[in-house]
Amino acid sequence: MKPIIGVTPDFNAGDRKNGVGASPPTFCAPRYIRAIEELGGIPLVLPLLANRAARRRLLQQLDGLLLTGSGPDLPPSLYGERQRYPFGIVSERRASFELDIVHLAREADVPLLASAEACRR
Repeated sequence: MKPIIGVTPDFNAGDRKNGVGASPPTFCAPRYIRAIEELGGIPLVLPLLANRAARRRLLQQLDGLLLTGSGPDLPPSLYGERQRYPFGIVSERRASFELDIVHLAREADVPLLASAEACRR
């Protein structure tokens, strides 16, 4: 049986261009999907669920988790700092989802591929 690998999406909370309208786009770079398929897995792009019980239930269906990262930084307030530089900040919705799903994955011993910084939070 092929492993199901959850892939965290990117989320543009402020993007209203290109006919998107009021719904912000959630998306995943094709390179992540392709890499998982080429290595024998089934990629599943995850919804940014707000409910912790729903996140835990979703995680139970996965054999592994891939955090894709992003150009924007996590909000510095998460680690007790203020924003000093004009870098983009990841949406609060995405940051909350990713930080919590990392904690849940570690508790459930679900294999996780992410940067070392993401795993320590």
